[in-house]
Amino acid sequence: MNWWWSSDSKSVASDTSDQPPASASKTEDLSSTSRNTAEIGTKSGANTDTVENELAQYLPGFAPSQSATSEAHSDAGREQPRQTAFEESVYPETMSCRDAFDQAMHCRGPGGQFLNLYRYGEFRQCSEQWSQFWFCMRTRTKPAAVKRQLIRDFYKQKEEAKYAGKPSSEDVWEERETRLVRAFDADLSQVDTLPLEDTRERRRQARMAADAAGS
Repeated sequence: MNWWWSSDSKSVASDTSDQPPASASKTEDLSSTSRNTAEIGTKSGANTDTVENELAQYLPGFAPSQSATSEAHSDAGREQPRQTAFEESVYPETMSCRDAFDQAMHCRGPGGQFLNLYRYGEFRQCSEQWSQFWFCMRTRTKPAAVKRQLIRDFYKQKEEAKYAGKPSSEDVWEERETRLVRAFDADLSQVDTLPLEDTRERRRQARMAADAAGS
């Protein structure tokens, strides 16, 4: 009997030693799962970067610049001045050299000089129109982005030279703070109405007084 018990115990021990521990198998499963998750995240991140690069290639206006991104991160806790692209969008970004040439030639013609005489009281040399034409000729071969920026700066300087430091309508007219009442908005019940006979009598007296003063 001892022999049978010893043989059974040895076989059980050998079977137990051949099986790997349960904790080790669970650890390997978790490590393989984490590796698969990391690979999936890496692939998805690479796909996202590829899509963003393709979008930036076809739509360069929507691609965020590195300087803007770094500035946004560095100044996250500080309020930035509200000077955005809206101020630049006020000024034109295109200029027609043909239209500029036509304006310069019209200014030099009889019609343009008569208009200058009517507006300013004198003839003019049309230097402003010719400077705009030659500016257009100089910038027409520039790259698109540089050309747009130069044209915006040109119109900005032109507006500043025309209006900056000069009196405006606020220096001439006083601001009306109340709504202007029209004639038909008045309350007719408050109007002093006179009978028709009294009105005729007043008109007759006014004519008689005018005739007496004239004689």
